[in-house]
Amino acid sequence: MRVAALSVSAAIAMVTSAAAPPSDESNEPKTAAQASTDTAERPVVKDTIQVVGQQPEVPTVVIVKPRQAPPFGDGGEALLGAPGVSGGRMGGHGFEPVVRGLGAASLNVRLDGAAIHGGCPNRMDPQSSFAAPWSYDRVVVIRGVQSFQNGAGGSAGTVLYERLPPALGETTGWRATLGASYGSALDGPTGDLDFAFGRDRLWLRVLAGRQAQRNYRDGDGRTVRSAFKSRSAAVTGAWRPSSYSRLEASLESSRTDDALFAGAGMDAPEDASDIARLDFSAQIGLTHQTGLEATVYGDRVDHLMDNYSLRPLTAPMAMRVPASSDSTGARLRLDFVAGPSWRLVAGLDVDRNRRDATRFAGPTAAAVTMVQSVMWPDVAIAATGGFVEAGRTLGAHSRLRLGLRVDRFTADAAGADRPTMGDAGPTPRQLWSMTYGASASLWRHTAVSALARWEWRGDALELFAGASRSVRAPDATERFLAANNPQPGMRWVGNPGLAAPRHHQLDLGLVWHRGGERVTLTAFGDEVDDLVLRDRARGQEGVAVADLRSIYRNVDARRLGAELEANADLGRGARLTAVASWVRADNRTDHRPIAQTPPLEGSLSAAWTDGVVSCSTSLRWAARQSRVDDSPLTGSGLDTGPTPGWVAVDLGAGVQLGVGFSLTAGVDNVFDRTYARHLNRGSLFDPVPVQVNEPGRTAWLRLTWHSEGG
Repeated sequence: MRVAALSVSAAIAMVTSAAAPPSDESNEPKTAAQASTDTAERPVVKDTIQVVGQQPEVPTVVIVKPRQAPPFGDGGEALLGAPGVSGGRMGGHGFEPVVRGLGAASLNVRLDGAAIHGGCPNRMDPQSSFAAPWSYDRVVVIRGVQSFQNGAGGSAGTVLYERLPPALGETTGWRATLGASYGSALDGPTGDLDFAFGRDRLWLRVLAGRQAQRNYRDGDGRTVRSAFKSRSAAVTGAWRPSSYSRLEASLESSRTDDALFAGAGMDAPEDASDIARLDFSAQIGLTHQTGLEATVYGDRVDHLMDNYSLRPLTAPMAMRVPASSDSTGARLRLDFVAGPSWRLVAGLDVDRNRRDATRFAGPTAAAVTMVQSVMWPDVAIAATGGFVEAGRTLGAHSRLRLGLRVDRFTADAAGADRPTMGDAGPTPRQLWSMTYGASASLWRHTAVSALARWEWRGDALELFAGASRSVRAPDATERFLAANNPQPGMRWVGNPGLAAPRHHQLDLGLVWHRGGERVTLTAFGDEVDDLVLRDRARGQEGVAVADLRSIYRNVDARRLGAELEANADLGRGARLTAVASWVRADNRTDHRPIAQTPPLEGSLSAAWTDGVVSCSTSLRWAARQSRVDDSPLTGSGLDTGPTPGWVAVDLGAGVQLGVGFSLTAGVDNVFDRTYARHLNRGSLFDPVPVQVNEPGRTAWLRLTWHSEGG
């Protein structure tokens, strides 16, 4: 179930790639804009997932190879093992990635350039859940604020799921990869296909796959509700009318059915997404030193959850929540060289999202017709921004990067006056008013963000320092959720009066390297004005009630953290990797810890290969988390309580069979330990959070075939 990114084939590939010379992953000529992205946003780095390519430009960027992970979970779970990445589990699907202690609206996620927003108010489907790991060539994890080119916000970081152009030659040819997997947590074998046909100037790529997962068992042999069925497909085509331009279009669709959730009062019978994209890039100007990129996209998510179709009805009322999320967006970026030392990037982007969700109730599963709550009352949130970034070399060893971004945020809830309970219940506006004393449904705000980053590189030592200010808009749930309940303690109400959180961050770090050894140490501090905090109503400032309903309010906060990465070549094909990360988050307004902050955690892995046979082992661990906010009477109650520390061991092996075949196998959690990650999520129907245990011993096997011809 857990994607053991540090184990088995990932660790095997790490060793293999360490011995390989740097190579470009695409035969496509790069525009100036793409070249700038490679050096400023997507530097290829040595990391705990895989060693790919050249030395890093930015040490706090990680390249994850999701195709090499075990065949469990979704796109969020595939990120586990990357430095600074944690996560929260609700079931087998919908794993919520967290970077540097923050996730959800604080984390920018792009699927091949498109922004997608989940359709579940309870976050059964975070953005990463729509990314089938096998269908992406790499995932770029950027910790903290290092660029404004991927949209507004991103205070925690940015996750970019990317597909690379297939490496096809000047004559017509094809490349095909077939994969089949089987494991103790899978409900039958999985299968996936990646087929590309054409040549470097005109090509078509088709991806398709399916996965069925059964309920897994934890280390004590208890069944955990986690089953789901998913399938996805994507078609991408590109045409290069010249050596300096490219037009690319893609359509993608994913379906997840019968997803069970141990940590929620509902399951998801249906969850579907469709994404369309169109990209154009070109080099323009007499010397082709100016790059132009334009992207437009649109996507739709349809989500259904209920408490009766996939589980026995034990609640007093049968309930279902159909929900939808529609997004459209565009980005225009211009990249050009200004003089011998300066490179400038300027652009505009727009992201618009509309979400609607209604909770219906009835005495039986056959009579769920009454509007109980308008949870997302036709919410529209938009961000329109412009940015400029400038990079300058400062002598032979250092460089400076400066950035400025201005965003215009708008938010509105067109369904704020929709009645509930046959006019006997409150409208969303009335629910907001009785909770906060204010009910305005229209919000506008102009935000200014800025960054400065300095990097110095010597023969064996690198230093970097960055300072940034970033601003994000509260999301649809934080601002406009309107979940009513006869019991006040089970109400969950968004706050239309929320201010936009403002993060002021400082990043410091050093990199030491010698031969096959490399150590990276980073530290960050983040002073947050108006952090959006989910809390319980106790008559705080700006809260009109004291009945312990779930609410949102702004507080000031301080976040501190550190990350350590170390890699060493031991010789004769052996390699050792260690990772550790730590975050501390304090609510400075109320003088208490902030709930759902991951503990000190990390991994130690070793891998060996002779080029044909490979083996690996990984020891994953987390320390006890005792800084919690677990009482709804005095705090948020979002933590279940202190979480004990744990250690789990994974083993793996692989072999190249020849004729394009390779076989990898592994066992995760070899000693069948019972443990849970500290992060969890609350339910829309039961305010008491549930901590979901991780899978016990899990075995898996994957067979891959690759071939190409022309």
